[in-house]
Amino acid sequence: GDFCDQAAAASESGDEAVDEPVEEPITEPEVTDGPEEVTCVNGASDGAGGCTCWDDATYFGDACEFTCRADRCNGRGMCRPGTAVCDCDDPSNWAGDFCDQAAAASESGDEVVDEPVDEVTDGPEAEIPCVSGASDGAGGCTCWDATSFFGDACEFSCRNDRCNGRGMCRPGTDVCDCDDPSNWEGDNCGQPVGDEAADEPVVEEELDEPVTNDPPAGVVCVNGASDGAGGCTCWDDATYFGDACEFTCRADRCNGRGMCRPGTAVCDCDDP
Repeated sequence: GDFCDQAAAASESGDEAVDEPVEEPITEPEVTDGPEEVTCVNGASDGAGGCTCWDDATYFGDACEFTCRADRCNGRGMCRPGTAVCDCDDPSNWAGDFCDQAAAASESGDEVVDEPVDEVTDGPEAEIPCVSGASDGAGGCTCWDATSFFGDACEFSCRNDRCNGRGMCRPGTDVCDCDDPSNWEGDNCGQPVGDEAADEPVVEEELDEPVTNDPPAGVVCVNGASDGAGGCTCWDDATYFGDACEFTCRADRCNGRGMCRPGTAVCDCDDP
């Protein structure tokens, strides 16, 4: 079906089926055809009532509802497919099935608790929990992607927290590379081209109303950039849609079972 909401057998037989996108995910969908199955969060049905995760190194769980990095590997590794253990990002500093043992302690034979934890509290002294990165082995963090994250704990998003939603960080600097330099410029992509106004990151908590710096009559692009005519161009037409690119294809159009077909209002199903 256009929105991946018809069982394939019903679609091929020509039986009438409702084929409309859903505005909100159904909390407990009622399965009326085919084997009873779980709702796969980050995967597709395996046809036998279970789920096959999109990536076994990234997700796990009966419904692929857990992320390896956050829920199993203490933010320091990825799942080893086919096992319940982790491959640590930095094995010279972290070891153990869940990357929660300091490597030196593991090699010395000192007793350590090796269980997944909700918060990172063990390891080298002064270690901070890295939100979007890995320990640098010296009490700090190395961000997964220096164009996407910044901060001592890699806790800030370049696009949202530095670049006013219009660019990405330039690694090794405190400035941004703007998505659309013909319309936006400045260190933080907050200055319309030709405007002499100050270019500062937006700090919403200090303002009564969020400042967007968008051109007059323009919408605030959630997952895209201004098209220069008051509208938005989504970062990826297979992933986002809407006037402000505010909707996700998988959740808001394709019933969690596919991605948008660019240039249309229908879906390409994961498991046709």
